[in-house]
Amino acid sequence: MNGSRSGLDSPFSRDDRPRPTDSAGDAAAADLVARRPYLEARAATLAVLRRFFAEGGFLEVETPRLVVCPGLEPHLDAFAVATTPRRYLPTSPELHLKRLVAAGYERIFELGRCFRAEEAGTLHLAEPTLVEWYRSGASLTDLMGDCEQLLRRVAAAVAPVGGAPARPPLAALDLVPPFTRLTYRDGCRAFAGVDPADFPEVGGVACLRAVLADLGLHTAADDDRDTLLERLWIDRVEPHLGQTRPCFVTDFPASQAALAAVRPDPVWPVAQRFELYVGGVELANAFFELTDASEQRRRFTAWQTQRGWSGREVYPVDEQFLAALAHGLPACAGIALGVDRLVMLATGGPDVASVVCFGGTE
Repeated sequence: MNGSRSGLDSPFSRDDRPRPTDSAGDAAAADLVARRPYLEARAATLAVLRRFFAEGGFLEVETPRLVVCPGLEPHLDAFAVATTPRRYLPTSPELHLKRLVAAGYERIFELGRCFRAEEAGTLHLAEPTLVEWYRSGASLTDLMGDCEQLLRRVAAAVAPVGGAPARPPLAALDLVPPFTRLTYRDGCRAFAGVDPADFPEVGGVACLRAVLADLGLHTAADDDRDTLLERLWIDRVEPHLGQTRPCFVTDFPASQAALAAVRPDPVWPVAQRFELYVGGVELANAFFELTDASEQRRRFTAWQTQRGWSGREVYPVDEQFLAALAHGLPACAGIALGVDRLVMLATGGPDVASVVCFGGTE
């Protein structure tokens, strides 16, 4: 025994010089060393977030990481855990956080990992870190104010990394509030030349598909209106948003409400939600929350049907969440913000994998 805790030889010789290692190990160690400026920026960002919420009277909470319902959104897939009964890693803490709000917690936040079975990319990790917060009695305007303050604080605390950042860092943008406000419909008209209100869910899909084809965008025969609008939005609108100052996009189509309330209108009913864009990147998604348990069950059932049609696993409905809604969820607003994306934007990093310890891999 050499006195080390493992009983194995120390990786260092007695004169403390590293012993030769394999080239793969050298490369891995060098990669971790190179990440240090990003990891320091990440630590500073987490500290800013926690300080902001503490000063605002928010309670930090931790929700389960083994859940019955990981989220029912048709586009998200979860990691299953081999338990009996079957459990999943959550794609979001949203349902549990709303149960806390329904129980009387007026200001709460959670900062932690979520899990999504999707391919990694410039803006996506299988284990994204999110900060999600809820305010009873608050409006979407209140959450916009939170975002404006948070971005200014992070920009002041986190410096760009490297002499030539891959993207303009957060501090280089105009962060003087109020940030730009833009409706979904105006964004489509301004940057794509398309008014989504011209294409109703019933009877408008074929015409919208033809418009996208004329713009050179891929379409499929089974695409519904929201799939087509999402493709148009991502390709033609998103890249223009928040390039010189952050931009809040409001008034999404009612069919894209998810768990948000809807504001009726005979021509263009809209979801009471917004997305925050910075440098062409969606950073946050906020809802004025739906409180009607019956309507929420209807949406869950519709999502289950969509998942079945698309060949995805159909997750069970979270009955405890619906019971909490039926008991009484107060008027409230909630928002989820991507922490990895925030650090990437603050530092000017090339992608979200560059701002986590192991690049999104083991």
